[in-house]
Amino acid sequence: MFVILRIVQLKNPKSFDSDIEFQQYTTLKPGESVTIGRSRKSDVRIPDDYSSSIHLQVRYTGTQVLVSDTISKNGTKLNGVTISHETPIYIKDLVTIGKTFIHIDEDKTPEEAVQKLTPRNDDKTISLPHDKTGITSTRIEKFRDDEDDEENDD
Repeated sequence: MFVILRIVQLKNPKSFDSDIEFQQYTTLKPGESVTIGRSRKSDVRIPDDYSSSIHLQVRYTGTQVLVSDTISKNGTKLNGVTISHETPIYIKDLVTIGKTFIHIDEDKTPEEAVQKLTPRNDDKTISLPHDKTGITSTRIEKFRDDEDDEENDD
């Protein structure tokens, strides 16, 4: 069994109607991990000036996908909330680093893995149809609204 991570960067990350600037898929088998960042030392190199050299690590245990920030300068967000330790991600969760979005690709990941990675209590996950980027725009707009509220709190 395996999971497929989709890594996407949009030309205008504030608009999900924007064209895709960068897209890559990464396969993880049980016991494997991958680092993502700007550096050639990262397993997956992303063209994002707001990411650190090795920004985060994603590992797949066979039953969970875990993401951890590697003490990056700008942080890692999971569904709009900054994470500070290794955290499980599930189907429909969205990881954000800089201008880059990462999610488990539900359509390309085998159904058996999708079932294991779908939270039992799905009240915190909004299930919406995918737009052309494969990321649920209404859900993301909600997180953007939350971020705008945080900026206005200053």
